Amino acid sequence: MAKLALNDISSGFLSIAELNSNFSKIANEFNSKVLYRDNPSVEPNNMLNLLDMNANRIINLPAPSSDADAARWLDVKNGVTVTSTVVLPTFSGNEDKLLGTDGASLFFRKAVIVVDTLTEAAALSVTDFTVTTQVYISGRTTTGDGYEGLFRWDSTDQSANVTLDTTKAIYVAPDSDSTGASGVLRRIHNNVGLIEWFDAKGDDSTDDAPAFNAALKLFRDVYLRSPDIAYRLNTVVKFQKTQQRLRGSGMFTVVHQTGTSSGIDWDGYGYCSTEDFFLWSTVGAQGLHVQPDSGETRFAHWWRISRVMVYGDTPIFSTTSGATTPTGYATGGIRVEKAFYGTALDSESSWCLQGWVGTNSHNGNSYIGCVGRANLRTILWGETGAASTGSSWIGGELESSGSATALIELFDCQSAVFSATRLELTGAGVHVIVNPGATQTAHYNMFDNIMLEGTSAAYTFGDSVGTDRIIANVVSGGRSIGAWNIGSDVTQLNVTNGDILAHAALVPITGPLTDNGVRTNINLSGNLAGTFTIDPDDISDEPKTASFTFKKTNRVVTISLPTNLIGASNTGTCTLTGLPSELHPDTAKKVVLRIQDNSVIGLFTATVETSGVITLSTDLAGTGAFTASNSKGLLACEFTYELS
Repeated sequence: MAKLALNDISSGFLSIAELNSNFSKIANEFNSKVLYRDNPSVEPNNMLNLLDMNANRIINLPAPSSDADAARWLDVKNGVTVTSTVVLPTFSGNEDKLLGTDGASLFFRKAVIVVDTLTEAAALSVTDFTVTTQVYISGRTTTGDGYEGLFRWDSTDQSANVTLDTTKAIYVAPDSDSTGASGVLRRIHNNVGLIEWFDAKGDDSTDDAPAFNAALKLFRDVYLRSPDIAYRLNTVVKFQKTQQRLRGSGMFTVVHQTGTSSGIDWDGYGYCSTEDFFLWSTVGAQGLHVQPDSGETRFAHWWRISRVMVYGDTPIFSTTSGATTPTGYATGGIRVEKAFYGTALDSESSWCLQGWVGTNSHNGNSYIGCVGRANLRTILWGETGAASTGSSWIGGELESSGSATALIELFDCQSAVFSATRLELTGAGVHVIVNPGATQTAHYNMFDNIMLEGTSAAYTFGDSVGTDRIIANVVSGGRSIGAWNIGSDVTQLNVTNGDILAHAALVPITGPLTDNGVRTNINLSGNLAGTFTIDPDDISDEPKTASFTFKKTNRVVTISLPTNLIGASNTGTCTLTGLPSELHPDTAKKVVLRIQDNSVIGLFTATVETSGVITLSTDLAGTGAFTASNSKGLLACEFTYELS
């Protein structure tokens, strides 16, 4: 394609116009596309695209006066300060090396110096080292032992870091100056510390706790690889600063705690987390301990545990499941105290005497998708110290096939929430116990959609010691088929919308519903069935009233009032309230009232058949209440109905 195309000129009237057009094109080419040796003032004279010299030189350049100017070879040579003539080193044989200078001469050097061990690296002569010198150390004592890595020479005073880094994981001082004052080989890393750099062995024999602590001194993020066997901790590992993370590579990362104290201790540092490893805790007080420092000047709030399994049984690898007895168990799995707003995700505490312990101001913490197995007390909150308030357990599973005494046990615990969790207990014990100590309280706790599995699947609230220690707790939804125990120290217990079943072979729900004639406001509603026994009051010399409120059900409900509910020699009243309007002879399949004293059946105002069965009248069903009096003392009052 031509750089300039002119129009053809023909004779006639239009030839002048064509000439003018061509002259205009020629002028534009000279003004816009031609470089001038002597350019008119203010006219542009610069290249708009690349200029190919086609192997021809540009000669007679001036010496550069700014960073953007072209440099001549003379200028390159003159840029090196020399005391004698510069001699260029021979390139032949040095193709794999870099060109360097010490300010007096040019020389070729290796791109990376490779040594086999840490000892060899420290013995290198640093006389010829520059800021670009790199050394690859193949291992601490043997090639590939986990220490390997790339180091760069740092000529600044690093004596403080050398003192801190006792394992020479990051800072390697030369033998010629072991203090590091004249420089060090400094490891090149991405701000993640590998535990093997700090001389961890992972052989389940050497105590690797010092390596863990050394790593946490220098790094916020410490990574555990899959060891040959396990990282052994004979002493406690402690976080050293806030926002630290100790993480492994999944269940193949095994940490074996053998010390009598904790395995890993937060020591009051907040925002710290453990992630993705298996903690085999066979001796210690607890595997993970989220707690303040000893002087309680720091508190480990906003802690995090993710995908960590604490396992307390021994041996660990010889069987596919844990033992059924607690012999050899660690005392505790995961313990959180005086620590707020933390989170445990997808983690597990199994085969420990105490699985998940929250105590002494264990407030606002969340446990999501976690598991506890075969612990004597799988969840234990609020046993000691200040009350535990506002923590939650969502999802997951708790189970035991052995000697567990409780899957969930609450002491001084307020406003706790347990939701959508499966509890399976096939051995002795109780699924859920809410029973604070003598000076403690357990108020406003909620159990929502908790599935209790096993023949003894039930709740225990209180122990009838003291008054009003357990107030306004809620059981909503879920499933329970075992024997409940409700103490006289329980008030405002609400059980709603659940599948709370009773079968012929099972023990009924039992427990006192009154205290000295004071109504306890225990409300049952929803899909309920079973036998609810009202415990006798110890005082028998005054009339007493027992009230029980329930709502519509399609199952049999039985209420029993034992002998001394009404005094042995006094007249008292037994009242059943809240009877549904459906209780009518035309709609009820079976309505039974049995009242009996020590000798006579039917000592009450209504007409009773010889069998002790009373057919309710229309008026009685309409009022929704029945009252019976017995001057001789009541042995039993049983009211049963089943809707058609």
